[in-house]
Amino acid sequence: MNRDGGDVRRLTAASGGPTGVDNFQPRFSPFTAGGYYWLSFLSRRDYGNASVGTRGSGFQQIWVTAVRVGAGAGEDPSSVPYWLPGQNTTSRNISAYWAPRPCRPDGEGCSVGSECCGGDCRPDAGGALVCSPPPPERCRMANETCTTSADCCDGLECLANVCVRAPE
Repeated sequence: MNRDGGDVRRLTAASGGPTGVDNFQPRFSPFTAGGYYWLSFLSRRDYGNASVGTRGSGFQQIWVTAVRVGAGAGEDPSSVPYWLPGQNTTSRNISAYWAPRPCRPDGEGCSVGSECCGGDCRPDAGGALVCSPPPPERCRMANETCTTSADCCDGLECLANVCVRAPE
């Protein structure tokens, strides 16, 4: 669904077909990866099979699906979900939470500045993208990392180590 409430789409592949199954409490990841949004949700769908004793148990388990960024009009952007490993199959699970990878130190490989503790991802001498300290004279733009509000450009403040527009 778009922010304006338009272009509503059913996530048929993720839901278990047109009739669906008992899915609830969806949580989108706050970041994209590999051209996908990631979505965790709770479901009472079967996991496993009769020989391991999980078939028909109806236990609430955590499942994850990929939702394709930029899917065409009318396309189902979802993928078949997978059961999140490590859960106890004989008890009810409550919810999943997404956490980004900790920031990368200077010198480590990167693809965008937000991955870097210092906020800059630039080519090194060999052309590979690596985390680098930003030039001291440059202020940080919206959504770039910061230590204090003094690091941020005019009109922005540093909240949770990210330059953002000050809440009103």
